[in-house]
Amino acid sequence: MTAAAVTVAVFAVTALGSCALLAPADDGGAIPDEFTKEIDVFAIPVVATDAVSDAKLRHGAAILAEYLDGDGDGVADDSAVAEHMASNDSIMVIAASVQELESVDFGAFPGGGNRVGSMVADELVLDRPMTSTTGFDAALEEVLHLVTDTGFAEVYPDVWGEARGSDVADAMDQARGGYFASVPSSYPSGAWYTYSDESCDYACQVTEYTYWGVTTYLGLQADTWRAQAIANEWQPATRSDLQNTDSDLYALVSDWSTNRGFPTTAPDGTYSGMDLTIRTR
Repeated sequence: MTAAAVTVAVFAVTALGSCALLAPADDGGAIPDEFTKEIDVFAIPVVATDAVSDAKLRHGAAILAEYLDGDGDGVADDSAVAEHMASNDSIMVIAASVQELESVDFGAFPGGGNRVGSMVADELVLDRPMTSTTGFDAALEEVLHLVTDTGFAEVYPDVWGEARGSDVADAMDQARGGYFASVPSSYPSGAWYTYSDESCDYACQVTEYTYWGVTTYLGLQADTWRAQAIANEWQPATRSDLQNTDSDLYALVSDWSTNRGFPTTAPDGTYSGMDLTIRTR
């Protein structure tokens, strides 16, 4: 994950760089006042502080829209997922900097902040194609974490659930070389998914693994510079690599992309299925 990773989950505000299974919303609250502008994507708020440019806010909202509506027809590809996120306080926030993000009181959000994904504007890359100079667009990761954590994992727990025994968790245990409740001191030889952040528990590991599978299938990790950058954590960089190395995950992602709710093309921040109008909060 990037330095400004999803600050969500059962911890309310976790250490930057970690993520975990998101609990259902359990109490009231309101989006804090420092988030002054908002775009609603299928009734899911994407909010930003005043210091975040309108272009970065629109970009984050467009990435969310593309993940939920891959064909861009203005209708969520999996309405159950979009409606579940909207009705259970899923929120994406954008802060201008890590420092600004660290100052946010996530406990003040609906649900006590348990269903809030976050990213930092400095790490959003609007330019396409991405290069080693521009870096990787953090929105592609952080927005997908929100979608899988508070959407697919909860609507389809047998397949995408972030506890041991789901289809994706079983595939992950093979990719890591065995079942590990927490990060091992070293992974077995032959493991191709080797995320080593000790703050990342089992559910968090599933979140990351799902992200790698979806984005690799979509071709987002395939460039040589990117494959080299992620090799210490994730080995299969191309779609064919994924199919040959991790056939179980490939089968899951390709089925959901071809027949279900995952996108078939990589989000790039351009979306015309709905008017992504910024409103002042």
